[in-house]
Amino acid sequence: MENAFGAKDMFTPYGDGPLKIDGMRGLVYGPPPALQAECDTALADFAAYVENTGRHLLVVTMPLLGEWSDKYDRDSKARTHLAETIRGALKGRSATFWDAWSRLTLPAQDYTDAVHLRGSAAPGFTRQLVKATGFGS
Repeated sequence: MENAFGAKDMFTPYGDGPLKIDGMRGLVYGPPPALQAECDTALADFAAYVENTGRHLLVVTMPLLGEWSDKYDRDSKARTHLAETIRGALKGRSATFWDAWSRLTLPAQDYTDAVHLRGSAAPGFTRQLVKATGFGS
């Protein structure tokens, strides 16, 4: 199975994975792609839909491996632009946005590559997400 950027991995039946991997796969992903305007519109529409159905939307950016950010986003322009774009799409909605990419630094051993957290890091990430957003309370 291939993900959106072409990395080939075996996935679990739930579409995630790999849960167990020896070592680090490397950065895998190159420079950040340009954001697509249709994604902004889709997020805004989805936020409206969720709000109109009486639910609450939580949007979270993933903290990326520091080595990737140092190599491809040293000036934090991509990170800042993504956060601003998400905030713009959610403006006027009750949705919550937590910019974990900007707010959270995790150790390199928590990652299997530049983007994906190891299963062993998920509980700690989830605790921080709950603390930062009040999710589930």
